[in-house]
Amino acid sequence: MAQGFARSKSQEGSHQDPQQAQVGGLAAEENSRAQLGLSLDGGGIGSRPGGGGGGGGGGAPGEPGPVPYKAELEEFFGQSLDEVVAICGVPAEMAEKGANATAEKNVLRFAEIAPPKDLVVHELTHFWQWNGKLGGEGGGQEGGARLSAEAEAEANAKAFESGEAQSLPVSAQASGGTMRDTATGTPLERLREASTGNIIGDVDEGACLLLVNQLTPSDRVALAADHATMRNLCGAFDETEMVQFVTAMGPALTLSWKAYWIDIAGETSSVPMATWQVLFATAPQAEQLAFLSYNELPRFQAYLGNPIVLCASIRATATWGTWLGSSQPLMRWLAASSSATLLLCEVAGPIIADGQIASIVANMQATGTWATMIAALPKGAGLDAASQTALRRLAGQVTQPALAELFQVRFNHPLTADPGVTWSDADIRAVWDQLAVLPAQDVSQNTVITAFRAISGDQAFWSGGNTVKLGTGLSSSTFFQNGDARNGTMVNPDRLGHTVRHEIGHSVHDQLAGRVNSWLQNGVGFWYLPSGNAGATALIAGLGGFPGTYKDLRDQEVAFTAEDQARIAQLITSHSGSNTWGPNTGAPLPVAGSVVRDPTLPAATAATQAQKDVLLWDAMNPKVHSCFTLSDAGPWYVNYASLPSGSQGRYFWNHWYSKPYYFGGTAKAAIDATGDNYTAMSEKEFFANCYAEFFKDPAGYNDPSLWGRGLSADVSGFMRSHVLDRQPYKPPAGGGAGPNIDNTGI
Repeated sequence: MAQGFARSKSQEGSHQDPQQAQVGGLAAEENSRAQLGLSLDGGGIGSRPGGGGGGGGGGAPGEPGPVPYKAELEEFFGQSLDEVVAICGVPAEMAEKGANATAEKNVLRFAEIAPPKDLVVHELTHFWQWNGKLGGEGGGQEGGARLSAEAEAEANAKAFESGEAQSLPVSAQASGGTMRDTATGTPLERLREASTGNIIGDVDEGACLLLVNQLTPSDRVALAADHATMRNLCGAFDETEMVQFVTAMGPALTLSWKAYWIDIAGETSSVPMATWQVLFATAPQAEQLAFLSYNELPRFQAYLGNPIVLCASIRATATWGTWLGSSQPLMRWLAASSSATLLLCEVAGPIIADGQIASIVANMQATGTWATMIAALPKGAGLDAASQTALRRLAGQVTQPALAELFQVRFNHPLTADPGVTWSDADIRAVWDQLAVLPAQDVSQNTVITAFRAISGDQAFWSGGNTVKLGTGLSSSTFFQNGDARNGTMVNPDRLGHTVRHEIGHSVHDQLAGRVNSWLQNGVGFWYLPSGNAGATALIAGLGGFPGTYKDLRDQEVAFTAEDQARIAQLITSHSGSNTWGPNTGAPLPVAGSVVRDPTLPAATAATQAQKDVLLWDAMNPKVHSCFTLSDAGPWYVNYASLPSGSQGRYFWNHWYSKPYYFGGTAKAAIDATGDNYTAMSEKEFFANCYAEFFKDPAGYNDPSLWGRGLSADVSGFMRSHVLDRQPYKPPAGGGAGPNIDNTGI
């Protein structure tokens, strides 16, 4: 047996029922309850739902006094009410009992200071029942006696309202007799009576459950709409009994209403998760979806488990993606019950259509779950293959700033931009696709990279800094190297991709400077000589050295002194450019043969400095002349195949770095293999272009044997042993994200 309600009025009113969730949230709660008949009072000892209208009577609030409307009601009952005491204005006391009013012996208690007349009539009827004056006897009777007592009290209240005279039933003739126990009426009528309990408020829960099982389908529908009876049953049932009840009600109660009444009846947390899951799984899909949009969903989600498991049937349809994009309660629930990686793979998994992703992301942003997920996700190499795939799927459907946030998660480096320059979404995705098929150790784990920065134009820079700078015009560039006939006629499809690989190559060079520089100098033999006069002197030495003599103005052999050697070195140094693609035009080298020698000149004839410079330059090895002719034009790397050979290979003067370089036959073969004469620009560009060429085929991401196929064994062997396998490299588990680019054949 149970007496009164398990929840007080304030508890029941603390959350929305399913209909309120559909008509406007918490602000509409009271209005919705009124529409549904969900008043907040309910059965305790001798209690009934309150009627309308107020009335005078009683003492001061909380103090005993006469019955309200005493004279009028004495006439109605035909009895003196002198012995009846009324205590009005005790809402707190009534709230504890879950009632608006009670009658016990000769004391009536009312929540309101001015209770309505019909309510006073109702409670006075219970008073007479206590005293054996009316059919419903007191004395703690149960079952049918309680049913008759309530029916009689309600009948008197209605008679008073309609102006009818109160007539004493047969029971009035048997003062102190047993209350009537009539088991007549339909199961629904008997259930309604049983839900109000006996004279002291006890409800026979077992009897109620038996009656529910006797209801016809139409009776169950009627009961589902009878919220007063439903609240009475909630007051009697605990959560376990209410589960039995709502299960017996079947389709007459929707899933949301079942959850609501279980929650009202007792401690929701006491219901096993398996029970909730059965209720959910056996509900029609339309009811499942309605439940997922229920504003009170957070009250239940902790007991329902992860919606990914619970909603298996919905996840098999396109409806799942639609609801992830529209239901905030569902999105919050999914995020609260999932790790960041599980959430990522769910909202961008294969069951989600491309067209649903934008609305899903918008819903995540509106609920705050997007920022939480982005912050909690592993970064860069910490992401598994499924997460990488999901990130790229999102990246294909969202725009900035969300796209930039995804990029930083994927590669562990942010996107920045020069003032006045912005990344396009297309460029972000293109850079993403190229970086995604490079080893993580060279990108997300690269300790020297701090950002990828957008700059204007169609060039890119590393220059020993810590930022990969990429021109926003690279993706539309029509530039092709080496005099390609396509130059200027079409967009180069690998211009951006090659440049990205190239700049990553520079950063790897900085990471592995010791081993890379040793290989460049001693392995392939592409290195540089000192700058300044010392470098010029070393260049000349490599190309055969200074001559022993030169011919003066009189065409006489004269010793080529140390002072003369220094003069030539100074001329070369002054001629060198700095951070330019050509020489210093303000200090041209002497023009060979531009001074005419005359043996008839007097012996004492002295040459001017300009004349002597020409005479000295005329005496230099033709290889030195060729070196500067080819280095000054082109620029130098364009003419790499024609550069003069010396003791360490081919020599040239690099005007960008203002010093001489050389490269041997192994390096020459590698330059040829890259198909890009810019590989001969310097040792840095040589390595960067070799890196770009080695990792050109994106299929190598899953099958690294495909990388470096076009390069010589010397170059590909070093790249594989010292760059690729320095950790060593392993293809991603499960094949990883399929490449979104194809550089083959370019």
